[in-house]
Amino acid sequence: MEALLSIYRNRQLLWRSTVLELKKQYAGSVLGVLWAVLGPALLIGLYAAIYVVVFQVRPVALTTGQYVLHVMSGLLPFMAFAGALSSGSQSIRTSKEVLVSTSYPPELLPVRAVLVASGPLLFGVPIIAIAAAVIVGPSWTMLLLPVVMLFQILFSCGIAWMLSLLTLAVKDIQHILQYIIISLLVVTPIAYTQDMVPSRIEPVLLINPLYYFVRMYQHALVYQTMPGVGVGVGFLLLGWLVSLIGFKVFSRVKQVFYDYA
Repeated sequence: MEALLSIYRNRQLLWRSTVLELKKQYAGSVLGVLWAVLGPALLIGLYAAIYVVVFQVRPVALTTGQYVLHVMSGLLPFMAFAGALSSGSQSIRTSKEVLVSTSYPPELLPVRAVLVASGPLLFGVPIIAIAAAVIVGPSWTMLLLPVVMLFQILFSCGIAWMLSLLTLAVKDIQHILQYIIISLLVVTPIAYTQDMVPSRIEPVLLINPLYYFVRMYQHALVYQTMPGVGVGVGFLLLGWLVSLIGFKVFSRVKQVFYDYA
């Protein structure tokens, strides 16, 4: 709650700085902030077309439309997390002037980076939900989507709080993250379904934190059923515990790491 209270107390400052950062990121482009939606949409369309048309993946339990939704509901949260991981880890290093400022709390920097990176998620999930309502049909499970998005953002903030300090001291973190993101793309069930995974390598999926979030999106949008207890408890605990640990670590050791800035 301490982390949430800190964000709530500075919500207006965080909101203004996030909007400013979004405008700065897309400054000079014709479409502006619309690229936050169009970019992921183009990539998702390309990704789905490759697997449906080129590789001709045909899951037994899904129609072509449902499989495209399966890919979309997995790739979009993955892209948001990958962006949050990359920008969140660099948030303090690229904003060193804030460290000597008394008007902007430093703990908001990783949160702002995560929110900016989560823009495609916040704009894209409602669009996917509308598509799912047309292709599969409306379902009460879609009401779970705001909760899943909230806990994914909390989880991303927890990781960003810790990595933003660690990156100040260990410059190699940013290079290591590139390979971690590629590895997560492989072991996250985006282009394949749970039934396609051999039982002997299923434990590899379970140690991937993104597995629990992606499965929640896919169950809410495509399968329209509640996932297993393990998946439900997993995404709740990950979002809460990681954000708690990340904020505690950041609050207690930030002064030590500031010497590396």
